[in-house]
Amino acid sequence: VIACGYAFFWQGRVYHGSDIAHVRFKALSDKDIDAYLATGEWEGAAGAYRIQWKGKSLVESTEGSEATMLGLPQEKIFAIIGTDCAR
Repeated sequence: VIACGYAFFWQGRVYHGSDIAHVRFKALSDKDIDAYLATGEWEGAAGAYRIQWKGKSLVESTEGSEATMLGLPQEKIFAIIGTDCAR
């Protein structure tokens, strides 16, 4: 489970909230794990993987917003500020 919170000031008001996404990993062998660790992309990453890069190969399934998985629930924020995030 990935929980992501946000808070920001917009047009004289403070907005805050959160979103949740789910990531299920594949059954990984020691070889799979060692190969991913060798990439170095996990360094400095929340959860020690980056789903947007090679870390995606470790994932079996996801549920929820990919933006939330990356750390910023854009759809919720853009709904508040009136911007279409599909642009």
